[in-house]
Amino acid sequence: MIQRLYKLIPKKMREQLSPLLSGFYLPVHHFTSVTDNEEDRVVVIYLGINKGRARLWGKRILGSEFTQTPKGKMWVWALEKQLNNKIPDCNLVMIETNWVTELILARYKGFKMPMWIQLCLDVSRPLRELKKSSTKLREQIPRLIRKYSLELEISSDEKDLDEFIDTMHIPYISGRHKDTAFISSRAEIKKMFDNSDLFFVRKDGKRISGTLVEYSDDMASLHYIGLKDNNPEYLRVGGIASLYYFAILHAIDKGISVFNMGGTSPFLSDGVAFFKLTLKPYVMRTSYLGDYFIKLILRKPSPYLSEFLINNPFLNLHDRNHFEKIIFIDNSQSGYEKKLNELLNKTYCERVERTVYAVNNDSPDSKLFIESIIPEGEKVEIVSWDSMFNIREAS
Repeated sequence: MIQRLYKLIPKKMREQLSPLLSGFYLPVHHFTSVTDNEEDRVVVIYLGINKGRARLWGKRILGSEFTQTPKGKMWVWALEKQLNNKIPDCNLVMIETNWVTELILARYKGFKMPMWIQLCLDVSRPLRELKKSSTKLREQIPRLIRKYSLELEISSDEKDLDEFIDTMHIPYISGRHKDTAFISSRAEIKKMFDNSDLFFVRKDGKRISGTLVEYSDDMASLHYIGLKDNNPEYLRVGGIASLYYFAILHAIDKGISVFNMGGTSPFLSDGVAFFKLTLKPYVMRTSYLGDYFIKLILRKPSPYLSEFLINNPFLNLHDRNHFEKIIFIDNSQSGYEKKLNELLNKTYCERVERTVYAVNNDSPDSKLFIESIIPEGEKVEIVSWDSMFNIREAS
């Protein structure tokens, strides 16, 4: 019926509406964790057109051990019925959205997450103030630079760009992300090169890492990072960390106000995100893919999913311009107070509108403890763990 009505629309109008309407009927990517214990098995469903994006989100939730199977297509507006009929054991659902499908899915509790967030530093402040707030900037990275005699080289030679792409960027991204790696085209990288500096870090006279630093208005942005031959030894001696440090110093010298550290996973426990957070940044209110978000819906608890949520705080865009941090707490476990304190310190970033704590034991003592560790002036909400889940199986 719907297809017949669609064909009645004039061809030119159908072509204009196609990108929007394609979001109503989406391919289903079925991910299952690989485990010997059936109780630890997790089923994740991703509804979206791009297979690479689907695999990246699957990897973010399940790590490297999972199976991925296509499962046809689903209508977004009949999500609950189709899941109950076709995939009743689904634990978590992720759906690529546009502004129309967001309205359709508004009846489901869930989280709006961009593919990437942007973490920035206010480099209009004196360097001593930046170092005062970050041990990484104050002590750890400068120590590596001194110990291994690391030096900065800045190039504008296009031949050097080819060396960077072939021997640093492609090997590093391919090695780090494996089958979820996204490599920009050479033409796209060269286009950005026209408005950028090409940074290399040298050790013993050899280039060991590199990146592009693009300048736009009053912002310096780091893009396309790379490590020579993806050699882990160069990572150990500070090849990547020193790139950030040298780029920050250069931005300060140029009188730039904002240093953008590039795209970062909205899951704040991601290794790269953890490193960037040690520099004490703030979160920007836009993302690289501002027209692309997923809605993440928690459907059925499981031991693995619970452990994942506890260990992986994330950012949710709770209105058009503001992020909130979501933290799940298992306050029935002994020692959760210490773990929560450590997690808050590691995932702290400025300009987050509020923090939502989901607790699985809604006791007065737990609320008192959470309230006792909240920084002054921070907005918080304490909710029950179960209130975050929905789309129950049909009875």
